Amino acid sequence: PLGATVSVDGAPVTTFTSVDGGYLLALPAGSYTVTTSTHGHETESARALVVETGRVTRHDVALAPLPPLLVVDDDYAGDWLWHDREAWHLPALDAIDVAHDLWPVKDWGAPSTADLAPYGVVLWLTGDARYDTLISSEQEALRSYLEGGGALLLSGQHLARDVAADPGAFLETQLGVGYVGAASSHGEIRGAGPLGGLTLVLGGGDGADNAWAPAMLGAMEAGAVAARYED
Repeated sequence: PLGATVSVDGAPVTTFTSVDGGYLLALPAGSYTVTTSTHGHETESARALVVETGRVTRHDVALAPLPPLLVVDDDYAGDWLWHDREAWHLPALDAIDVAHDLWPVKDWGAPSTADLAPYGVVLWLTGDARYDTLISSEQEALRSYLEGGGALLLSGQHLARDVAADPGAFLETQLGVGYVGAASSHGEIRGAGPLGGLTLVLGGGDGADNAWAPAMLGAMEAGAVAARYED
């Protein structure tokens, strides 16, 4: 059985399932929407659940597991810029059998913390966008998600420079890095730590070939170096 939160929509009534998956809610007679949620699984809402006086209403729930990864496609910044950078990420994930969901920001709006929370990892793509790559409300949603134990990978052409100019020090406080500047003269980086032994080429090949001004980031005290530019 899963440990889950069971709540009644529109009423200050919430409980948690026991070790055997059972739960009990005391409600007056009426019709209710009961929502069940837990980390890593889809949320389930039962509408028009009828409670009668003097009787026990039984409601069993089976929550479907979510993929471990959410890809947030946030690379639309106008029709004049490329906005299909997910075309390089999604096939790569499929090739290594990483199950994932896709969240298209252009169609659905930005995800909230509640939308992000069920996923263990979020891959947020901003593509070639130069400005408003990660606006303040998105940073706050991600801040809460990370503080709740989530993991984040950001990918974008001008992302670090743009976010570094915003108040709130998101890069420093949440990712443990500081923005140093652009490194347009560097074509390769060498892996360090868990990426040790790898050499990564920033242009050409079968990638997006859009690394026109790759950022240099410095690891803060809470951060760790994953790759270094060639001297």
